[in-house]
Amino acid sequence: MLPEVSALASFLRKKIYIMPKMDGIKVTIIIRNFEQSAVILLTAYSQRELVNDAKEAGVTGYLVKPVSEEDLIPAIEIAKSQQEQFQLLERDIQLLKKSIEERKIIEKAKGKLMKRFSCTEEKAYEWMRKKSMEHRISMFKLAEKILEKYEKSVANN
Repeated sequence: MLPEVSALASFLRKKIYIMPKMDGIKVTIIIRNFEQSAVILLTAYSQRELVNDAKEAGVTGYLVKPVSEEDLIPAIEIAKSQQEQFQLLERDIQLLKKSIEERKIIEKAKGKLMKRFSCTEEKAYEWMRKKSMEHRISMFKLAEKILEKYEKSVANN
C-alpha cells in the first residue's frame, strides 16, 4: 500500500480529509471504498474531463481555487446535507427491497395454502393473518414456516 493511501486510511474516521500530495480523484475513490462520505474536491483545475472524472468518482462538490472561507463553509454544509439525504434514501431503498422480498415469500406461501386447501386468496390470507396474530409472529415468519413445512412434505413424498 502506498504511504499516501495508508495515511489516508488512518484519517478515514475524521470529518474532513486534507491530502494535498495525492490526486483528488484517487483520494475520492479510496474514501468511497471505505465509507460513503461527502467529498468536496478543492482544485486549481476546471477542465471538463476532470469534472467528469470527479463525478464518476462520487465527488459531492467541486470547487476551483482560489476559494474563500465564505465559499467553502456553505459548500461543506451543502455536501454534508446531500450526503445525509443520500444515506436516508439508501436506507429507504434497502427497507423497500426487504419488504418486497418478504412480500414475495408471503405470496408464495399463500399460493401453497390456496393450492393445498383449494381456497381463495382472501381465505388463505385471512388464515395467515389469524395465525400470525395467534402466534405473535410476523406474516413473513409464518410464511417461511409454511414454505419450510411444504418443502419437507414434498421431500418426504
